[in-house]
Amino acid sequence: MKTAPILLFTYIRLDTLIETVKALKENILAKDSDLYIFSDGPKKEADVQKVNKIRTYLNSIEGFKNVFISESTLNKGLASSIISGVSEVMSFSDSVIVLEDDLITTPNFLTYMNSALHKYEETSKVFSISGYSLT
Repeated sequence: MKTAPILLFTYIRLDTLIETVKALKENILAKDSDLYIFSDGPKKEADVQKVNKIRTYLNSIEGFKNVFISESTLNKGLASSIISGVSEVMSFSDSVIVLEDDLITTPNFLTYMNSALHKYEETSKVFSISGYSLT
């Protein structure tokens, strides 16, 4: 199965980021998926050290087909970061899976998302697919 690139957006929450990546790595299709990580720049001086810790951790991530890290020197904010990151990857991919750094996925999340993306890729009435569930 062709897998959609995973886009992960992060800022300064190292504890939640670690849990997000841990859960994502437990997905069946993780090793077959490219992971694109977008690390936003610090908003204020007090955030510099937190951003640096995030980036140190990002460089240790394994368990995916490829890991690509984009480090912004400026603080774009979440909305602008997502818009620019999605636009960048969509320039060479037909679909993407977008995650923020505080989401915990189940081991079948990537299978579900990729299957649904393939199933509905020719259906113009379907704009997006969600994997959200209350627990």
